[in-house]
Amino acid sequence: MMKTSVLEHRCKKLLVLFIFLLVLIGCAFLSRKNVDAIDLKANSCSASDIQSTIEKVIETGGGTVNIPACQADDTWGKGDYIYVKTDVTLRLKGSGIDTTVIGFKDGATPGNRADPSTGIFFGGSGLVEISDFTFRGSDTAKIATGIKIYSMNTENLRVHHLRIQKFYNTALYLCQNPVSPMIVDHNEIGDQYGRGMYGIRIHGTNRQSDYIIPASFGVNNPTAAFIEDNIFDKCYHIVSAFATSNVVFRHNKVKNPTSYIDGHGPCFDVGCRRDNDPNSGTYIYEIYDNTIDCGRYPWGVNIRGGTGIITDNSFISCNIGFRLEMERCSRGPNCRARQGCSHSNTDTNVCYQSPYQYWVWNNRSHGRGQTFGTDGNQCIRENHEYHLRAPQSGDPVVNYTKYAYPHPVVLGNQASGNLQSKHIKSRSK
Repeated sequence: MMKTSVLEHRCKKLLVLFIFLLVLIGCAFLSRKNVDAIDLKANSCSASDIQSTIEKVIETGGGTVNIPACQADDTWGKGDYIYVKTDVTLRLKGSGIDTTVIGFKDGATPGNRADPSTGIFFGGSGLVEISDFTFRGSDTAKIATGIKIYSMNTENLRVHHLRIQKFYNTALYLCQNPVSPMIVDHNEIGDQYGRGMYGIRIHGTNRQSDYIIPASFGVNNPTAAFIEDNIFDKCYHIVSAFATSNVVFRHNKVKNPTSYIDGHGPCFDVGCRRDNDPNSGTYIYEIYDNTIDCGRYPWGVNIRGGTGIITDNSFISCNIGFRLEMERCSRGPNCRARQGCSHSNTDTNVCYQSPYQYWVWNNRSHGRGQTFGTDGNQCIRENHEYHLRAPQSGDPVVNYTKYAYPHPVVLGNQASGNLQSKHIKSRSK
């Protein structure tokens, strides 16, 4: 009996030791994962310091680059830019709007090898989140684009709490991945100069195979680019959509525009092409719960392609709140004769992807004008290209329900780009 008791005691000790070793191995594994998710702080707001910090974070497998508080306005000059080509998770985070301020000198021209007129350029793929700083062009510097994200594979991109101002052409330029959402929220975009700055340019894949009619909307459209809770002030086109882009524009404020919210039709030249298909038009536009003050411009929204939902918007001082027209290449008697008001994507003799099946209802007009109008084209017809009512039984869209607002990523219920699930903890250096 004693031998048996000793044997049992030894077995228990061995079992405890085995469990202890398993715990040590698990801790070592977790600590290795935590090292991957580092937080590093750039030494300054200079492009070179931010760039070198980004590269250190990328080398470890991903994490956060913190930009310090600074008033670096008018400090970036010729050759300054940030370039990121990575397949890892990356957060680029300032210390707050107007606390971290980055700007270009008057007359500066960046020497970006990827795009010679862009301030911050993201290429490749990966998980990207950008937030919490002010980024300025200049009244005289011909910096065309503030931030450009040129990747079809970026997962759950989020751009938030930025102030982007005074870029010559575009504040934020996005190439859309059709299988992952993009979230652009709580930004202040505008203060144009010269010919006028686009707020957001967004391009899809430009693949005909991604242009599927009838489309899915609302809760059935989770992979859109969600543009919500932003302020657009003194922009040219507030949003300009091309090439099978899929956009949900909601709960935004627009004021002092010099143009309109824009959706291009087919044939318009695009910058994110991925194959040899003809240029495609805007695919989906859902525009709702916005306040759009046209100021001196006649239209609030002008769409030339795709399909969509336009509801619950307030249009202030607009001659026409929401307007449908044919793209420029689709005008003229020859094109109209070939088209025959067809929307076929397989007939090579038609102008495909012109506006089709927009539902427009419950919008309000304040100050002057009307909520809806067209360019008078014979192929934009009520109850075909547009319906001045909500979707109903017999329509391709039934029981339309808006997607959850605020977006789950904004609420933190869903990690932006799975950032939290990939990197549960982080350590500071």
